Amino acid sequence: MIERSFNRDKPFLHLPVSDHDPETFHFVQLWDGENLDREFYIGLVDTAAGEKCDFYVAMYLGNLTADTVTLICEDSHSDTLLDGIVPGEDMEKEPELYPDLYREPERQQIHFSPRRGWMNDPNGLLCTEEGFNIHFQHNPFGPQHGCANVSWGRAVSEDGVRFKEYPDSIMPYSTRCHVASGSAILDRYNMSGFGEDTIIAAYTALQSVQFQGRPPVVNEGQHLLYSRDGGKTYQYFPWSPIISVPEGEEWRDPKIVQLDENTLCILVYETYEGKDCVSFYISHDLKEWTRVAREEDLFECPDLFPLKVEETGEILWVLYGGCGKYSVGKFKDYRFTAYSQIQELFLDYGAAIYAGQTFNNPPDLSERRHLAWMCDNKRKWNYSPDWPEHGKGWSQCMSLMCTLKLHKTKDGYRLFRAPVPELKELREGNSKEVLFDGATVLKAPAEYVVTLPEDKDWSLLFGDRGMRFSSSEKEVILEVGDDLPTWMMFGDTNRKMDKKYHLTGEGDVALRIFIDRRSAEVFINDEISMSFSFYPDEETFRIEGLGSIKAEKYDLRSIWDTEE
Repeated sequence: MIERSFNRDKPFLHLPVSDHDPETFHFVQLWDGENLDREFYIGLVDTAAGEKCDFYVAMYLGNLTADTVTLICEDSHSDTLLDGIVPGEDMEKEPELYPDLYREPERQQIHFSPRRGWMNDPNGLLCTEEGFNIHFQHNPFGPQHGCANVSWGRAVSEDGVRFKEYPDSIMPYSTRCHVASGSAILDRYNMSGFGEDTIIAAYTALQSVQFQGRPPVVNEGQHLLYSRDGGKTYQYFPWSPIISVPEGEEWRDPKIVQLDENTLCILVYETYEGKDCVSFYISHDLKEWTRVAREEDLFECPDLFPLKVEETGEILWVLYGGCGKYSVGKFKDYRFTAYSQIQELFLDYGAAIYAGQTFNNPPDLSERRHLAWMCDNKRKWNYSPDWPEHGKGWSQCMSLMCTLKLHKTKDGYRLFRAPVPELKELREGNSKEVLFDGATVLKAPAEYVVTLPEDKDWSLLFGDRGMRFSSSEKEVILEVGDDLPTWMMFGDTNRKMDKKYHLTGEGDVALRIFIDRRSAEVFINDEISMSFSFYPDEETFRIEGLGSIKAEKYDLRSIWDTEE
């Protein structure tokens, strides 16, 4: 065992990390004076012994209380393993440790990504006086999820476009469980007893991968926490966890909905008789939670919210799961009743976003803002020795923020998903005319605006994936190969989704195409979106079936630009 103590006169510790085999990682404990604050699993390297450091990661100390903090590593055979740790300021103020931060060649420039570590599902999305508060699944110590160290990262955006990242707000107290996905609400009616500005959050404590022979633990179920400082830090309710999980199950992803001043509802992804479902629980005191209903054929990350129909003013409810398949209907007596529909409907008809959530506490019921995990298919969920991008300090990003509005169309009720208006503020100057004629290399970041005819069949392809338009059916159809990710299949790996959509408007098809360094997002008639993992520097874009096509191109400023 080795240990090293630090005076807490600097707010961060910067740890040298190598992105190598997790079986060689170290278990490290952080002690706040005489109290164990947390433990984590990290590829810490011994720079004093000449080991190679791929990148540094930052550990925040500002939420601790003792004058001295101590790191302890029980499994190290080196006396100098902790000597390379550097006390300092936040990452942006340490350019020698974090060169080219936000300017790395692989980083997305108009999509939010973490400064360091893996990121996936958005969690706890909330509108507050600060703006758009987001949390997200975050392994702050490495570029893979790894089922270890997973915390709730935190960022805030005033405009839905540019984000400021802050230290993680909910961290695992043990390496045996991690902080899985969940949600948050603003306690407007003071049900918690901690004040009207209190944030109430729920997450699932899931079993982490037990490396190096550690015994497994049972998943703990759904935890309930509260924050009185705007989401910077959280404390557990004394009676947490609130909804237990049967042994062997991974029921997860609690979504909190405020029904009235005395009632909270939590949706949880569960299984029932071997089938995927979402269960509805209600409580009037935050302590006792009763299951009142189930909705089948939904997989992971549920969301439920009311919206006003643009054409009629009526209030209806929307329910969806992680893959974005949604239903519109009524929510009465704690049960959701969907209106019948001809085809399956999705929030996004592409093959790159998952686990989207809407922001609770919206200013009104006219729209909901939506954010999702933009899956970078080139980067691995877990460690792989042949992964081509080892040594990068971060992975994954969020989708562009979008508005969801509910419309009554000739085909029934439809959610329209469109980019937030503030994205136009990233445009640099006037547009330029470009010509699409065969295979084209697209420059990132940029927005392309093009109108294509409704009376001809055509295809848009980003590399080997994209969309096809049928003029006879007036449908857009997802085109991908046979390697569709398993997370796009409702949890059933034997089922491949048939994603197609009948456009409800009349006339030619207007497209806005947002190109970043690792993705493309297409918005069609401000009605639906199709998102793709795409690498413009390696793959080409082409429009097939129409010959030469003119488009307008807008160069876009990076969201990381600080100068106006």
